[in-house]
Amino acid sequence: MKMTKWLAVGLASVALGFAGCKKEDKIPDTQQVNGVAVEMPKLQQALSTTTNDEVRRLVTEAGFNLRYGDYMKSMMALDQLANHPSLTAEQKKIVNDVIEQEKKLAGGGAPAPAQ
Repeated sequence: MKMTKWLAVGLASVALGFAGCKKEDKIPDTQQVNGVAVEMPKLQQALSTTTNDEVRRLVTEAGFNLRYGDYMKSMMALDQLANHPSLTAEQKKIVNDVIEQEKKLAGGGAPAPAQ
């Protein structure tokens, strides 16, 4: 009887140990919007540690407008963000990349092939 109780406790401990060892989900670098890959998750992650309220507001506004298809408002917020003095050169590059990707969306998808 005592051995069964210890065996049950041991199995429960092992089961709880495996339940706690879950691999962390990786945030994707891009999201697909109307067939265009936009690096908004990468931008949000790059600016997630900022304490500047203006930068946070602009990132949130750009993501919200992208999600709801208002690409012009999203690009306006991104343009303000790209010109913000607290961003590093790497962060500004990501912002400019996202602007270029959203230009494709605002123009109706991928640009027409050259003739």
